[in-house]
Amino acid sequence: MLSDPARFKVASCGRRFGKTRLAGYWAAMAPGRSALAGYPVAWFAPTYKILLDAWGQFERNLKPVIKSVNKADRRMVLTTGGVVDFWTLEDEDAGRGRKYARIVIDEAAHARKLEQVWTRAILPTLSDLRGEAWLISTPRGGNYFKVLYDLGGKSPGWAAITAPTSANPRIHPDEIETQRLMLPARIFAQEFLAEFIADGAG
Repeated sequence: MLSDPARFKVASCGRRFGKTRLAGYWAAMAPGRSALAGYPVAWFAPTYKILLDAWGQFERNLKPVIKSVNKADRRMVLTTGGVVDFWTLEDEDAGRGRKYARIVIDEAAHARKLEQVWTRAILPTLSDLRGEAWLISTPRGGNYFKVLYDLGGKSPGWAAITAPTSANPRIHPDEIETQRLMLPARIFAQEFLAEFIADGAG
């Protein structure tokens, strides 16, 4: 996923794949236009509760270079000049007026207003710096996340990536097999194989 040159990457990931950790590394520290390199980046999540997990991860990973933290504004400023903003997708204007080199939308399939926020607020934040975006999520039926995923391989600059739970070497294969035996086939396919299921939203 890190080596894919596409500007917009949509990753359908199984539960416990490690998508938040990987995307956090990419936005914060990976070579190129990361926060550590002095660029403005942003993290978006459907709810504040989901956002807090990423906030804690960024605080731990960037601690040596954090210059200031403003929890009210959900912003970290680094000694390198980089900035990390955190937004919830409950705000339809999330990110409006800012410019970013990299953005991540975490659990994008679970954002009720993903289409409105992406098209009206988030996508324009990438224009100034020709920024890049990762949209990562466990799938949830055929919603707007699936629409964006389907752009991969069809539209220039877009890539669709599937990463099942089994791609995480820290998850024991026996645990995945236990889940397969206990869960309905449709649910297992969605949650662990990262497949788009027509009735998956339920």
